[in-house]
Amino acid sequence: MEKNVPILEESDNCLLLAEFEEKCPPEGNDSVIYTTSLRGIRKTFENCNTIRFLLGSFQVLYDERDVSIHMEFREELWRTLGSRVIPPRLFINGRLIGGVEEVVGLHEEGKLARRSLGSNLSGSGREASDTLEFLPSWDSID
Repeated sequence: MEKNVPILEESDNCLLLAEFEEKCPPEGNDSVIYTTSLRGIRKTFENCNTIRFLLGSFQVLYDERDVSIHMEFREELWRTLGSRVIPPRLFINGRLIGGVEEVVGLHEEGKLARRSLGSNLSGSGREASDTLEFLPSWDSID
């Protein structure tokens, strides 16, 4: 597994984070994605899945903030960007990368590389705490 891979490496095929607007969500020092798990608006849900898939394919640990489950995440996203945007929105190391169009575009140009997505690499692509968030506490079940 790679360690401390430089993020701002000088390369035509590497995402240079300095090119992106500095907008850091609270505690968003690595990769943060705002998503929705509601399927009410199909395109929004599919766009969120597209970014999840790309991050997962690079095996990157990321903090997923589901605005449909936690309203405070929706408010946090709106405060960070200064407007009422819809998910998905990807932030890397305190910089706004964008929504699905920007992220997929970078991927198609070969600029979205594993080394661009931060130093947290994993086999799962998600933080373990996110996957266990809604499991019942087995200690309280008798």
